[in-house]
Amino acid sequence: MIVSLKCLAILVVGLAVGVVSALRADDRLSRSNAEIIGELCRGTAEKFCNDAAIPESSSVSLDFGRSGTEAYLAPHIVGVLRSRFTELSMKRGASAFEITATGEAFVAYGEPFSEGLFSARRSARTVKVSILFSLVRNGDGKVIMSAMDSLSRTDTISVAEIHNLERGTEGLSPGEPPAPSFIEKFLEPVIIGGAAGVAVYLFFTIRS
Repeated sequence: MIVSLKCLAILVVGLAVGVVSALRADDRLSRSNAEIIGELCRGTAEKFCNDAAIPESSSVSLDFGRSGTEAYLAPHIVGVLRSRFTELSMKRGASAFEITATGEAFVAYGEPFSEGLFSARRSARTVKVSILFSLVRNGDGKVIMSAMDSLSRTDTISVAEIHNLERGTEGLSPGEPPAPSFIEKFLEPVIIGGAAGVAVYLFFTIRS
């Protein structure tokens, strides 16, 4: 009898752990929206610098447009330009060349899907950054280059992690992002609590 109860306790706990593990599968493998946006921003800035072919010793000023997403884009673009040019100013007209950057970033999620009843619901995530760069020579006002650079990345993430992945980039997703399912929000805690309760009950039952 004791052996049977021990086997039952192991079975219940093992089942609960298996279900919860399935619901949380791959949760820790996803990168945040902010990390991906930063990577894409740096990529567009690097491409612009390579295409513009401005000598690194040139004095350059940077002006941002008013797209409403400068807070997400500006630090990454400034970082790339500072690594490229020895003289970078944020004052217009204070350099030989002036770069104007206007951009936007957005995050979109696909329809949630699941591979099984107790599998974690997942969704396709697309992160896109588009930046319009303009390069003007301040000496004569000539527009040397104007180009729109866009980069995007698509991956698959757990719906339950979307709230955490969006930290710092709230408002960039059109519409409401997918919400966790009933199983992910309510059933998981019930399973964990129930398994713990059964394990405790069987433990004291076996001892007595």
